[in-house]
Amino acid sequence: MRRSSLRLGSLSRVLLAALAASAAGCVDNPSDDLMSPDDDEPAAATELFRDFKDGKYDSAGHPLNAQVTEAEAACGSVGRASATAVALRQTCRAKLVGPARSGALMASTRLRVRSYQAGTDPDPVVATVRVLDDAGTVIGETALTAKRMRSINRWQDVGVEVTNTLDQLSIEIVPAPGAELVVDYIELFPQAFRVAIAPGAGVYADTDRVTIEIAKTSTIRRIEIDGVDATARWNALRAAGTIKQRITDFRTAFDVAVGELAPSRGDALQLRVFSSDSSVATTELRKQVWPCKFEGTAGKKILVTGFQPFPADGSHENVSGVAVQNVRISQLRNAMLMRVILPVEYDRAAGMVQELIARCKPDAVVSFGQGGGSIELEQTAYNLKDASNFPDNRGLVLEGAPIDAAAPAERATSLPLDRIEGALQAAGEAPRRSTDPGRYICNNVFFAESAAISARGFGQAGFIHLPYTATFRAADRARFGKVVEQVVNAIAAS
Repeated sequence: MRRSSLRLGSLSRVLLAALAASAAGCVDNPSDDLMSPDDDEPAAATELFRDFKDGKYDSAGHPLNAQVTEAEAACGSVGRASATAVALRQTCRAKLVGPARSGALMASTRLRVRSYQAGTDPDPVVATVRVLDDAGTVIGETALTAKRMRSINRWQDVGVEVTNTLDQLSIEIVPAPGAELVVDYIELFPQAFRVAIAPGAGVYADTDRVTIEIAKTSTIRRIEIDGVDATARWNALRAAGTIKQRITDFRTAFDVAVGELAPSRGDALQLRVFSSDSSVATTELRKQVWPCKFEGTAGKKILVTGFQPFPADGSHENVSGVAVQNVRISQLRNAMLMRVILPVEYDRAAGMVQELIARCKPDAVVSFGQGGGSIELEQTAYNLKDASNFPDNRGLVLEGAPIDAAAPAERATSLPLDRIEGALQAAGEAPRRSTDPGRYICNNVFFAESAAISARGFGQAGFIHLPYTATFRAADRARFGKVVEQVVNAIAAS
């Protein structure tokens, strides 16, 4: 009770000071703490994406698809900076970090207003935020007025909508005369914000939490657990207040413990979320890591991987997963096989393969993916994640991002492609060599597993694309299973 009284007294003093300043034509907050917490802000790290690519966690919760420019780096030279924010009384102009992006984008500046000059205008402009292209031309602008403010000293997002064609964008933040802003960061993300799940596929205890994030204008239409409708349970948890919810100017985040959502889950739970804007995201929540189980009695230990269904709506199986699951162990010669089905997720799939290589110590790794119209033996992996506005299964979009900034630009396959090609041709297939595995999840896995094998100093690793297939008769399943058998036997014989 005493603590509440103290807070109310402090607030009263702030309001009285603001009213007195207003009478003189100025609205001001006397606090000098650049990052003082707001009464209406949730505790940090409660509803955030825990694996956002820059490793940053704060009270805002950046979307998975954002590029974040920190104010202290962008505006520190023209303002008064703390470790995490900048107070501005003059214009800040800086390039936005990250690669150039294309399409319809939102540049959102996280700021609060410490003071401004009220004057006689009933709705004065407090700040202007602009986005500029390479040539310095303004391609988007918004004015924050007094009526658009939440209130003095309250954090808010000021968004500027732009359409860009791969220009390197800059931001211009202009406080009005007599105004002081505190700026935390600027985040750039696609306007067509899709549903996203974080942290992504991995091992979860019942107490671990997942976050589902959707566009503010959307709703969650359906929740599936292992293909079964769990929307009623989701709605009941929301009604009971078990699911935490956070709403910002652009998005809504829901945070829930795995055990609360699925109290009777099995070893591997498939969570799929359908949004009212027709976007879908899915991820896998495991109780434990894949066991190091090699099928067969003797020979070279070979890890083969395929992928879970793609796209995320699970409308059809993934040919690579079908192929791996339909291998006949009896047809393998001098090989023991470990089979793993990977999530279609940037870095998560690649990280799983690297962990399996370190823990299970296979002699060779060959990964299969869903490709175009033929069997393609990939020769080169590239140090790049770049699929424009095309999300992975959990909703993550990456453009121009390196897989490993310290690694070389390319890695070559170490699989015996001549022997594999001959074996497939002898089985009636027509494989082709390829130097373009895309820059999506397949390439991400190919690059990562090649790096792991190279660092270990022995073994083989590589990638093969299988023809895109949406329906599977028994003959199709047998055919693709046989393709994997031929590849594994060729590797074992090398």
